[in-house]
Amino acid sequence: MLKMGIIDSSVRLSPRDEMCPDWDTLSDEDKDMWDLRMAVYGDMIDRMDRNIGRIVNYLTESGEIDNTLIIFLADNGGCHEPIKNRGNYLPTKAETGTRESFDAYEYPWANASNTPFRMFKHWVHEGGIASPFIESFLKVIKGDQITDQPGHIIDIMPTLLDFAGGKYPDYLNGSVIQPMEGISLMPALTGEKLKRENPLFWEHEGKRAMRSGDWKLVSAYDYGTKKFKSWELYDLESDRSELIDLSNKYPEIMEKMIEEYELWVVRAGVIPKEIIDRR
Repeated sequence: MLKMGIIDSSVRLSPRDEMCPDWDTLSDEDKDMWDLRMAVYGDMIDRMDRNIGRIVNYLTESGEIDNTLIIFLADNGGCHEPIKNRGNYLPTKAETGTRESFDAYEYPWANASNTPFRMFKHWVHEGGIASPFIESFLKVIKGDQITDQPGHIIDIMPTLLDFAGGKYPDYLNGSVIQPMEGISLMPALTGEKLKRENPLFWEHEGKRAMRSGDWKLVSAYDYGTKKFKSWELYDLESDRSELIDLSNKYPEIMEKMIEEYELWVVRAGVIPKEIIDRR
């Protein structure tokens, strides 16, 4: 990633997650098991890559590739969920990698996949929400560009409308429609700067986050006590992997961001996890 320019050389590698054993401490049997899981995962990526290639080849051969917007992204970071052919989805156990199997690569490989970030899917630390985003539109976008300007999945609708020349309606069948939160990514895709006036916000199963410029506010959720954990504050410009919590050093910045987050909760109709758990 450093060689490709995807991350800056100043980004530090986060420590190995405590749920992930040291490879050198594993038995040969366990090493074989984890090796197979990653091999199957790699095969799945290969199948996806090849079939995306088939679509691109078809568009090229049909003369439509220059006028086609292609968007590729993941919806979250690496998934740590423990699934080991336990019959959750299938009636019987099956060997990993067969058509009948349903396995996951769990904490160890999710931790590797999220390099250099920490945490996983479900969390809103960078390891849970930072994901690949690739766009191709040969008619408009110059290829082989990398931008570090932050985007969000809420920006996809405004981007599509921008490319298509459409307008998001204020009303539908006499009812007011919730306004879009995102902005068009067109400027970033054409070599210009994004003009984002509002911060970015996240809420997922009690995990909360907000990004304003390079400042990021983030909080996890304790499922045992059914309460929110303390807010953490990070400067993503100098600490992209969220290793230094600055909440005690900059309490005034944190408090202002918390106020903005709470206003967004009301505006976006977010139901706090604590209320859901009490129902």
